[in-house]
Amino acid sequence: SAAAALNTLSLQAQDLFEQTQLTDQHKRQMIDGIVRLGIRGEYRDYIAAEQAVMALDALSYSLPPEQLLSRLINNAYKLTQNDETYQFERLRAYLTDYLSE
Repeated sequence: SAAAALNTLSLQAQDLFEQTQLTDQHKRQMIDGIVRLGIRGEYRDYIAAEQAVMALDALSYSLPPEQLLSRLINNAYKLTQNDETYQFERLRAYLTDYLSE
C-alpha cells in the first residue's frame, strides 16, 4: 500500500510540474537557494552534495550560459566524483565564491 501511495503522489507531482512554467528568474532563485543551503552546511554528506550538484546542473541547462555558474558546476562535479575524497569545505568555498562574484 505504501508503494501505491507513493506512485499516486509521484503522478500528482508529475502533473503539477507539467503545468508549471519556470521562468529564468525562478530557476536563478532556485539555484541561489541551493547554493545558500550549501553555504549553511546542508551538503556535508556526500549524497546530499551530489544531488545538489545535479540539481544545479539541471536548472542551469535551460538558462543562457553563465561562466560563473558553469565554473561552479564543473568544480562541484569534480568534488563529487568520489565519495571517499569528497571535501565539504571545498564545496562550501566554491559556493561562497559563486555568490560573492
